[in-house]
Amino acid sequence: MGEHRKEVEAKDVSRFTRQSKKSAEEQLHKSAITDHVTRENHVIDWNQVKVVGHESDRRTRWIKEAIAIRKCKDKCMNRDTGSYFLPSSYDKLLLREPAHSHGNDTSRRRVDKQF
Repeated sequence: MGEHRKEVEAKDVSRFTRQSKKSAEEQLHKSAITDHVTRENHVIDWNQVKVVGHESDRRTRWIKEAIAIRKCKDKCMNRDTGSYFLPSSYDKLLLREPAHSHGNDTSRRRVDKQF
């Protein structure tokens, strides 16, 4: 979060002239968040930002990040899929709607009895 904030704050969009805004819009920044801020003139409320997870192990963090990006689909600002390549074969599992459990689920028992 600190890296994103530092880069966004380095681009003071309130001082953009039309020409400098156009130039900033054409530039690809390190962070997709900075791209969004410069293109949409969006002000981020950093007090409302939440870290979605912590992980000290780098490889596990990369996997968790790839899963989180894949699960959020079109609601994310990410321009890539993360540092870990997550095969598309996981999409059916990751993108499915959660099943609603009603405590006494008899549908599973009916299926089991058929076999």
